[in-house]
Amino acid sequence: EMGRNNRGRGNRNRGGRGGGGGRGGGGGRGGGQNSGDRGGYEKWPELTKESPTMEAYYKEQKIIAPEKWDAFLAAARTNLPTTFRISPVVAFADDMKKKLRSHFADLKIDELAKEMQEDDERLRAPEPIAWYPDELAWGMSISKKALKKTPALEKFHKYLVAETETGNITRQEAVSMIPPLFMDVEPHHRVLDMCAAPGSKTSQCLEFLHAKCGATGVPAGVVIANDADLERCSMLTHQMKRINSPSLVVLHHEAQNIPMLWQKSGEGASLTRTPMRYDRVLADVPCSGDGTMRKNVDVWRKWSPAQGLGLHKTQLMILARAVELCEVGGVVVYSTCSMNPIENESVVAAALGRFRHCLELEDTSSVCPSLIRHAGLHTWRVRDRKEPDTWYTPEDLPGNLKQIYPASVFPPTPEDAAALHLERCVRIYPHDQDTGGFFICKLRKTADHMVPKKLDATAEAAPAADVKMDAAPAPAAAEQEEVKVTAEDAAAAPAGAPAADGKAEVISGNVDAKMETEGGEAVVGEKRKAEGEAPAGDDKKEAQTTEKKEENKKQKKSKYDILIPISQAGLVDRLSQFYGLGPEFPSDQLFTSSDTGNKIYFVSGAVRQLLAADGKGQLHTVHAGVKMFEKNPTKNETFDYRLRQEGVAYLLPWLTKRIVKLDLSDFSVLLTKRCMLFLDLKTEGASQACEEMGGGCLLFMLNSDEWTGSNSVYLAGWRGTQQLTLFVSKLEAQALSHKVIGTKSEEQDDAGNAAAASEVKVEVTAEVTAEVTAEVT
Repeated sequence: EMGRNNRGRGNRNRGGRGGGGGRGGGGGRGGGQNSGDRGGYEKWPELTKESPTMEAYYKEQKIIAPEKWDAFLAAARTNLPTTFRISPVVAFADDMKKKLRSHFADLKIDELAKEMQEDDERLRAPEPIAWYPDELAWGMSISKKALKKTPALEKFHKYLVAETETGNITRQEAVSMIPPLFMDVEPHHRVLDMCAAPGSKTSQCLEFLHAKCGATGVPAGVVIANDADLERCSMLTHQMKRINSPSLVVLHHEAQNIPMLWQKSGEGASLTRTPMRYDRVLADVPCSGDGTMRKNVDVWRKWSPAQGLGLHKTQLMILARAVELCEVGGVVVYSTCSMNPIENESVVAAALGRFRHCLELEDTSSVCPSLIRHAGLHTWRVRDRKEPDTWYTPEDLPGNLKQIYPASVFPPTPEDAAALHLERCVRIYPHDQDTGGFFICKLRKTADHMVPKKLDATAEAAPAADVKMDAAPAPAAAEQEEVKVTAEDAAAAPAGAPAADGKAEVISGNVDAKMETEGGEAVVGEKRKAEGEAPAGDDKKEAQTTEKKEENKKQKKSKYDILIPISQAGLVDRLSQFYGLGPEFPSDQLFTSSDTGNKIYFVSGAVRQLLAADGKGQLHTVHAGVKMFEKNPTKNETFDYRLRQEGVAYLLPWLTKRIVKLDLSDFSVLLTKRCMLFLDLKTEGASQACEEMGGGCLLFMLNSDEWTGSNSVYLAGWRGTQQLTLFVSKLEAQALSHKVIGTKSEEQDDAGNAAAASEVKVEVTAEVTAEVTAEVT
């Protein structure tokens, strides 16, 4: 995924698995191209990168100056460069920059270019992207295909793969890196990414959250990554596990229906409920994706103005929900990989018009000053979905088309556009800095759109309300009257329309309004039960309802990863005693996903607070926290919970037992071979320490006097009767060896692995091998 490839939105909001639209146009899982003849393969002719319809549309919109049009079109027809980010959190960021420069220093670029199979490829060594801070984003003008198939670059490609799998590098399209930079994320922020999959922007937000906390520090904030597609949520979770953060939660909701959680404070008559809002919200919404035409050639063939019109209302609903969920003083960043003003400025103008008392566009010219950007449009034209020569204004729009072309798709008056400062939106075009097309804007919430109200003490018993987008609530009994405005209303009214009846215009949250209006009724129902009154309705119907609820709970439990506090008696005490964690270890931040407690996750304090607020199970949680312990069944009496490599960093400040310090020579052998006899350790006292500690999980740490890095280097492993075995993946071990041991040729690596396997077979007896098989999963 280079950026947000193929978001695939067809029907409804997210669409099917094929089809056009989405974050990069056509894609999904449509069939590939082949000759149909199994006996031989003929390469299909390359798709012509031309679209008279799209070109005429954007010429009419005047998104590009006439003298720049040819340059824009020429750039749009070329392939994108390969771009990636270096994580600022990793301890080896500076070493990785040196590696990227040094690898190409001795290569003869001209000769290397001749080896490439593609005529249009021109090799350019990796170099920092000029506008990205601290040289943490790099690009090179070579396709992924050429990178894999060019022999001289094979080793470099393997290096990139290893670093990517361990989370040190994230491959991402350059323009996709911009929205998180506009968010200005701090370690204490609650951050919501509403349409997160596949996760490149989420990973940036997590990195910014951790950047000032050190390798073992846990930020006070949290990142919530949401997506409407459960399969994409699973992919998102897999991608985020490379970062190993206890401050991450992955949710599965439609973006416009993400629930609002509430915190209660006070007691009795002074009991109040306040919404848990977010300091930073990213709405990188589903779009037609025509800005990705350089990597997604189907855009040229399938583009239609109907795509943007069909997504406009959904985009507006998502942005409206983003504003509702944002804290006062917080930031909402709205972005698309589309160049269509129907999906960009018109959506922003409609939201600003509806939230004009509490929302404003911010100037972002000081962010990434080297980035070449273009101002947002003040006006645009609305074309018929099918007829290329038919353009509409609000005045001449036929009545039967008003549902298809809502008032919000039309531009505001010049005066309103100037007052809204639409020029503060940012447009990125391919010909400026060799990127894709993109749209971004930064919105600041300056005031609250609703007023929290005091609750009756009995409100604790109120059931969770269903999420319904267009529910029509009764007026809320709050200090300020709330007026529910649905997304349909927002789309139907122009940006500068005044509020009805002169009332304060407030778009209350979907869940917020529902809970406010239904809460009283629910409390009355609970009170009747407490007083012994017979419940209304048929007993059989109530029994069926209860049965259905239980079935829904079972389905939800199998579908989502519901974390619960550890319930096994004495388990936390046994973990603390075996690993020497001590009383200050935050054991209340340990959760498990099942009653058996086979996998134990560590979550930050902010995530724990979030899970506690979700007492009624409104959140569809797919993943939370980082795995710290896992049950490793053994046949003897060895303590069977082992450390997980990804969670060790957050355990180190409290870990006092089961640590074996190794010199560089022993550490290198163990890292390369991945298993060895502990009697062969050369480090003074290491063999004896392993002998005395007995069987079970160990943490091997590189002696600090042999390591000049700022962070500790460690490996989780297992001590059997005679052998030590690592619990680290091959790619992770390979990436770490590049930092600790130094770079070796692939032939040496392969020879070393083969020799290690051979040596282990010779040194380890059949009895030990059987023991390892039984003890180590």
